[in-house]
Amino acid sequence: MARKVLISFLGTGSPQKEKDPREYRKATYGFYTGYPDGNWDDIITTPFIAAALRKHFNIDHQFIIGTVMSMWDVVYSYFNDNGNGSDFDMEIWDNISDFIHCRLRDPSLPQGHTLGIENFEHKWLDAINNSINGESVLIKYGLSNDEILFNQERILELSQKLERGDELYIDLTHGFRSLPMYLMNVLIYLQNVRPDISIKCVTYGMLDVNREFDGVTPVVELTSLLEVSQWITGAYAFQQFGQGYMIADLLGQDPASQSEAKLIRRFSDSLNLNDVTNINNSTSNFIGINPSRLSPIGSMTIGPIVKEFRKDFGDVSGAKFLIRLCMWQVNRKNYSAAIITTTEAIKRYVLELNQEQLDMKLKDNGWHQLQSKQYIELVRTVLAGGRDELLDSIDFPASEWDFGNGYVNISRTLAKIIGIQSEKTNIQVSIKEFLKRYFMKVNNNRNDVAHLRERGASNTNQDDIINRLTLGIPVLRKIIN
Repeated sequence: MARKVLISFLGTGSPQKEKDPREYRKATYGFYTGYPDGNWDDIITTPFIAAALRKHFNIDHQFIIGTVMSMWDVVYSYFNDNGNGSDFDMEIWDNISDFIHCRLRDPSLPQGHTLGIENFEHKWLDAINNSINGESVLIKYGLSNDEILFNQERILELSQKLERGDELYIDLTHGFRSLPMYLMNVLIYLQNVRPDISIKCVTYGMLDVNREFDGVTPVVELTSLLEVSQWITGAYAFQQFGQGYMIADLLGQDPASQSEAKLIRRFSDSLNLNDVTNINNSTSNFIGINPSRLSPIGSMTIGPIVKEFRKDFGDVSGAKFLIRLCMWQVNRKNYSAAIITTTEAIKRYVLELNQEQLDMKLKDNGWHQLQSKQYIELVRTVLAGGRDELLDSIDFPASEWDFGNGYVNISRTLAKIIGIQSEKTNIQVSIKEFLKRYFMKVNNNRNDVAHLRERGASNTNQDDIINRLTLGIPVLRKIIN
């Protein structure tokens, strides 16, 4: 059965000066559904909100985070039946209370921010943990970068203590205002790397407005804040890697956005398969999305991505679409997909230049138009410098194919990795030579990375492959586009 786990901060409290200085003011916390209109679902009075949350949500295990000056004496007493429990030790309570309150009353004593936490942990932490049926986490004030890093590490360690299936209840009411920022980052971390844990509720006790509710402090649910982080994470995954599944899931929660969610999921599937035909079709559908139809946060997230895709892929097809897809893949370091797309872009470009003349030659020699795969295979043969019986029979040898007129300037590094040796910084190469050499190198890379070579075979030079793509594809785009 899943554990209900509470994580909360512990403040210093407000001592009742007219009474025992070690007795803290209690607050009345109100839990409600919808809006706090006075019809409370539950009202609990306690010195600190963690006790109210524990009772209201039937918590099984809890983590309480605080400094050495937090009201640990009250925690120890409260969870031992207000000092009447079988595990309550008056001497321990006195020692904890004196440690804290002597410093509150006497400024000449070392103050909390100057103290180490090791002594406190060694003396009393086990007793406090036993009382709360959980764990107490001591942190520093966070007055320096070292203390901030220490606190981050302590709070992140909590994630290692969570178990599969845990349901988390998080409270941000007490403690220094900087501490909830740490915890929210932990929650974002858990959302992304611990799918076996669910975040059920994030709460905040609005003590500042209790006078407006007859002394009752509304306990506000802030769980929707985590949805914003999901949109941020989803947008990053989509923009950087083409992974739109989280965005699709979030859109899918709104019945009015089901069609957009389906389009984005199919688009992501096509990108992951590197199915260039379906990528082309899916891109056309994706850039047709109207962000104004979505929820405000959906529109803010999807709108810029759709705008970027319209700019890059709107009104282009064939080789122009493929070379832009190559650029998109390389910019996101999806090199394996870029290798495949690059070879297809070159073949498509050469075919587009020669399609009309090829079809005329076929017709003049009594041939019907070829199937798409047959055209592409002919182009591959031409680029590889081979001979083809069909081309010979229709009097259209590879040497007569059009590759585009002119020259391109390439760097010495790019020239070297496509097999051209030169000491010049910039080398001028004919478009035909560049396309043929570049195609052969990238096509060989495609075969190298796709097949498991025999044991002992030399490894591919990954740096050369990546350089070939990052340096060569911009040159290709100038040629094709």
